[in-house]
Amino acid sequence: MRIGELAQRTGSSTRALRYYERQGLLTAVRGGNGYRSFDESAVGTVLRIRALLSVGLGTEVIRRVLPCTRDAVGRIEPCAEVVAVLQTEIDRMDALAADLVRSRDLLASILLDSGVPPAGRDAGAPASSATGEQRVSGP
Repeated sequence: MRIGELAQRTGSSTRALRYYERQGLLTAVRGGNGYRSFDESAVGTVLRIRALLSVGLGTEVIRRVLPCTRDAVGRIEPCAEVVAVLQTEIDRMDALAADLVRSRDLLASILLDSGVPPAGRDAGAPASSATGEQRVSGP
């Protein structure tokens, strides 16, 4: 199938499909006319790529994980390398989440210390207060 049909069947843009190909995630055969041609399995591959992207994985990680995926929702075969890669990604995401909570708490504390009630979740209470952690205060 040509790239336009693959895009239509997967809900992807042709630009995204070309990007996946450049990243080594998707393989196309070039015809004599220069057009890309994909086999039927490309539909499932693109759906798996999109599922893995949607959970926050980058293309470098997806390249390592993709050979162990088995369906459109990105289910993973339990191969040891993939388990280690995904655990590393979970650890990275946990660290990012903790950094965001600290940043949010600092901003909420600055507003509270300035007498400005912030809008949003918990009316500006630091997120860490729910877990019993101390509030971060500004300089």
